[in-house]
Order: sequence, then structure tokens, then C-alpha cells
Amino acid sequence: MNRTIVSIMMIPTLLVGCNAGSKITILGVSSPNITIKSGFESGLYRFSDMNNITVMLYDGKLTKPDQALVIHTQWIPANASTPITSKATNATFRYINFFGGGNDKKNVAVYRGAGYLYPNSTPGQDRLNASVWQASLRITDSSKGLEEHFDQAQLHGNFTAEYDPGAMNQAMSQLRRRVGQMLGGPPYVRTDNQ
Repeated sequence: MNRTIVSIMMIPTLLVGCNAGSKITILGVSSPNITIKSGFESGLYRFSDMNNITVMLYDGKLTKPDQALVIHTQWIPANASTPITSKATNATFRYINFFGGGNDKKNVAVYRGAGYLYPNSTPGQDRLNASVWQASLRITDSSKGLEEHFDQAQLHGNFTAEYDPGAMNQAMSQLRRRVGQMLGGPPYVRTDNQ
């Protein structure tokens, strides 16, 4: 089977109301020398406490992205249980790639995993800057007949996202519906503080 490795580069772009400049890399575990580069244009996040930060990085329109990376913190950081400092925390990662069929993007592949998140700025401010590392991804859902792009990979890098809970909730709901329709089954993205 032919395997492809994905590397995602987020290039600094001037956006309406915010600068998003980040670099996220996804490298295949079995063949780390093969990469495909792509760019996220934007990022949003919502925050209620250190245990509930959800970030959506996306490329294309917010209402219909070409690809998205959803990051959610898992539990409250604690000294001596997370790496580097007490601000570092565990997180889940979901990478969704829509492709095929020109602008309609008729296929979807969903990858899930877990790793670490370290906020470089204070969550709850206008912009969140954070680093992610040692996140392992594995394909979990895909359109029927779609070959896997890669089976396992590692994710690391950093990102900047704009604080907008209203837009974030709407985007997550739309993403959930779209993925569910394309997979022909229950969607994986919840709109609560997942």
C-alpha cells in the first residue's frame, strides 16, 4: 500500500482583525523523510479554564474549511506530572482533511491522537500562542473506499489563535455536521467543552 506523510505548515498571514502565524508539522512514523506541506490560514479558540481550552486551526472558509486541526486540553496541569513546567498540559488532537472533487471536497479523512500543549501566552486573552509536541496521530475515520494517507504520525509545532467563543462554537457545530454527513454516520466533534 502506498503511504503518504503529511506536514502542515502554517505561514504568517494577515487576517481580518488578527495575525495568525504558526508552524505545525506532522511526520510519518514509518517514513519520516516524505512530507506534504499545506497551510492553515486562521485559528480560533475558546477558554473556560486550563482544563477547557479548545482550538480550531483551519485552512479555507470557516464555514467550510479545506482542513482543520482541533486541539483540546485534557486535564489540569500539575507539577511533576507534565513536562517542563506546571503550565504544560495534555491535549487531544483531531486532524480533518477534506479533499477530492474540486471545490466541493467530497472526501474526508479524520486522524486522532494525544500529546502535550504548552501555552506561551495567558489563555483567555485576545490571542493564544501555544506550543504542541509529542502528539501521536492515527487515522480513525475516512470516506468509503479512501486509502489511508498515513497510519501513524507525530505532530509538533506552535500556533496562534484568536479568542472568539461564539465563532468557535458555530464553527465546531458546522464541522461536526459536515464530517458526519460525509462519513454517513455519527460525527465525532462535539460542540460542548470536549
